[in-house]
Amino acid sequence: MPKILLLLLIFLSLSTCNKNIPTGKSSAEPGFVVLNIDEKLEQELRAKNVFGPLSPVPLNRLRLVRVKHFGFDDQEHAGELIVLDACAESVKLIFQDLFALKFPIEKIRLITAYNGDDGRSMADNNTSAHNLRAVTGGKTLSLHAYGTAIDLNPKINPYIAIDAATGVATFQPVEGIQYANRMLERLGKPRRKGFAEEIVEVFAKHGFYGWGGYWDTPIDYQHFQISRAVSEILVLMDPLAAANFFTQTVQFYKQHKTAIDDEIDKKKAELGFKDKSMATFYQENPQRFLDLIKSM
Repeated sequence: MPKILLLLLIFLSLSTCNKNIPTGKSSAEPGFVVLNIDEKLEQELRAKNVFGPLSPVPLNRLRLVRVKHFGFDDQEHAGELIVLDACAESVKLIFQDLFALKFPIEKIRLITAYNGDDGRSMADNNTSAHNLRAVTGGKTLSLHAYGTAIDLNPKINPYIAIDAATGVATFQPVEGIQYANRMLERLGKPRRKGFAEEIVEVFAKHGFYGWGGYWDTPIDYQHFQISRAVSEILVLMDPLAAANFFTQTVQFYKQHKTAIDDEIDKKKAELGFKDKSMATFYQENPQRFLDLIKSM
């Protein structure tokens, strides 16, 4: 065989093989993109009190994620969410996966469309992320204020508060009461769609392994989150360190099918810092924290 022909065959063979080698980068799927917050959007966020002096995250750490999704009409639609920079690429991947599954989502609009009113957004069955607000029924800032929580199809996946004394359950939005029965298939009735139970692992494998459906009370079927401890550290870190740490939390979950938080707490205790919060432990000595993570 002529030498030049042999070299050509080797080149073609290697080219074919390389197509199957992962690049470590997310695919450039049309309709899915991560963008900085521009001046016009910044003004809108401030005007609608969705961002302000009480925000725990600097504006330059937030990102706009544009996605595509299928609606309950089986048609393609465009949507937008705002999330923390460290998890923005993962959020894009979550919605790429949901799109590939043709998982139906009613709508994905920024909370500014509802003047920051979470109640109105839920009643409209709107999927959303960032919002400067407290946790439902409390005063502590919600993880939505950090851009590390996503509420999915909230009317279909309601928030349920249960009074311990009376056993009375309160649904938010109130229309969610028709979805109290969480069975997807019921005798003589069409199969129901858009239930969060079907795609818990899609969120988990991309770092949002906290799901409100796991809680005892309240139960928050719509809610997916990064843990509060991890969220606080992501905000304290510089953007590059935060992105690297979040990637480590994702990889830890994929390998162990559990949250990294418990392992960090275990390691802290071994070092004699059991009673310190993860954020305090990091703030006191960032390098010590990073060394601990590397050892896991």
